[in-house]
Amino acid sequence: MGLPVDAAVWELIDPDLEWWDETLLESCFPSDIVKAIKQIPLRGNEEVDTLVWHNSKSGNYTVREGFKSWLADFLRQEVVETQGEAEVWRQIWKLNIPPKIRHFLWRFMREILPTGVQVHKRYPRRSDRCPFCGLVETQTQTFCECQWVSRIWRRSEFTGLFQLKDDDSFYNWVKRALEKGEVEKFEGWCVLLWYLWKERNAHLFNGAKLLEEEIVVRAKYLLEDYKIHQGRQKEQLAIQERQVWKRPNQGRVSVCTDAGILGDEGAGLGVVIRDSSGRFCLAATKRVPGKWKVEEAEALATEFEAQMDVQGHFPNAVLESDCQVLVQKLQAAH
Repeated sequence: MGLPVDAAVWELIDPDLEWWDETLLESCFPSDIVKAIKQIPLRGNEEVDTLVWHNSKSGNYTVREGFKSWLADFLRQEVVETQGEAEVWRQIWKLNIPPKIRHFLWRFMREILPTGVQVHKRYPRRSDRCPFCGLVETQTQTFCECQWVSRIWRRSEFTGLFQLKDDDSFYNWVKRALEKGEVEKFEGWCVLLWYLWKERNAHLFNGAKLLEEEIVVRAKYLLEDYKIHQGRQKEQLAIQERQVWKRPNQGRVSVCTDAGILGDEGAGLGVVIRDSSGRFCLAATKRVPGKWKVEEAEALATEFEAQMDVQGHFPNAVLESDCQVLVQKLQAAH
């Protein structure tokens, strides 16, 4: 005895016994499947079918429970997408370019720059046209299709290096450019991209317009200057890390003097005395009016220490200063 292809589950149930029709089951299925089916309990006819919301403990659907279910699904999807994007954003934030350009790149990849089309949607009286060529200004038109921008790209070293494919997103454009592995060229491309947007705004709001070759040169110099400045900062940090205070020998004290220029308000002087255990013995500050050079202010701090008669109170004091010029002059004098 067999069952038709479109048979329903109720056809396997004996209506009189309200239980599985074991004879029918054994004739249609192998013994292991029959055993599994017979373990499925059947409820009596006295129970009425009801709709149950499986995502809540009570089984009842509410707007609150529906929102929580949607939010959980949404966050799961976001986690998957975020894991895929994490490496791309990590590389973006590590680029050796000014922070404002990294932020611009984030907006560029999210396609949320206020181009003519975007502004026109919110303010219909504002024109949606490109200030250079008069075409409808989308983000693609601004950075790829505008005749003025195209001429600048041709003058740069990035012609054909990073191309936007048809129907491609700006996120994928940048991601694909990163995958080339040419980080320094990519950084230069990002800076020129930002400079194009900067000059577009300057022309739109102030009527300014630079020569095309001048924009390429300025973008290049901007990146070079930034990297030089970053290199100097790293050197200064390395020097500061090496300048760690060392405790004096047992029975002696360290007298540290320092000064800071306060602009038109003069200079601030400071003296700190610590013993061999690192404990503070004395600290004093003083402000002196006038305009001072750094070396002069450091010398005033040393003079301030002498006026305090530190040597009289601490005969075994060791004078220390972070001004190398002053230290060399004091050593030469002695």
